Amino acid sequence: MNSVNLTDSTLLGAVASLVRYLAPSTLLRLCDALENLPATPTPNEILHVSAIIVDEESRAVTDRVLVLWNKESKHIPAQTFAWMLRSAATADAWRNSQQQIEAVWTGPGSRAANLRRTDAALIELIDSATEELWMVTFAAYRVDPVLSALNRALHRGVKILFVGESSKENSSLTSGGVSELRAHLPDAVTIYIWPQENRQADASGRTGALHAKIAIADGKVALISSANLSDSAMSLNIEAGTLVYGGDVPIAFEAELRRLVSIGILRKL
Repeated sequence: MNSVNLTDSTLLGAVASLVRYLAPSTLLRLCDALENLPATPTPNEILHVSAIIVDEESRAVTDRVLVLWNKESKHIPAQTFAWMLRSAATADAWRNSQQQIEAVWTGPGSRAANLRRTDAALIELIDSATEELWMVTFAAYRVDPVLSALNRALHRGVKILFVGESSKENSSLTSGGVSELRAHLPDAVTIYIWPQENRQADASGRTGALHAKIAIADGKVALISSANLSDSAMSLNIEAGTLVYGGDVPIAFEAELRRLVSIGILRKL
């Protein structure tokens, strides 16, 4: 019995990409057409399968995957390949069902039912953490409700890692540096900065800034926002963001922060 060899990694990656690219109904018709192929289809018969796809670009993308299958993985029968596509599509649909996204907003008189306030979203995220919490911000000021939430997290045994911009490393930040916030943060909070010597510079010698504003709880929930950690950002400014529950986004952000720490780009304060 033929089986999918794990060495067919290129094809597996192409399958994963294709099921995200095609509309579900188109993918199902493609699978039906593959299952109707003879046991040993010719290259022309394989390419003819994509004729069911009306959109020219989608047909071209599908053809590239079909050519790859025929060229690199001939040992996989058409019927098996069709079920590879069906399985990948089912797994992708399940993964997407595990992710929920909410809009986060702070602005004058905003009362829209489908918009979460920035301060409420951030505090909810902190309160949801059970193991590890990452916070990343450009400017950081004392915001008492947020500090209270951080203390509650520490009492639950949550490990807190705070990444902030430093006025010593970025002269354009005249106030609100993480070094100044240090006095208000509990000692158990681990603080990281981005040292000037680790920043790339352009031709004029100008270096980048730590401008991200992210919070991640347990690799499961992420808040991506324009808001700095300040009272103004939480209540006065117009700020926008997204709260992501589940899926790959929180995991990806957390993994990238860990990578930057592990290779020394970010350094403990």
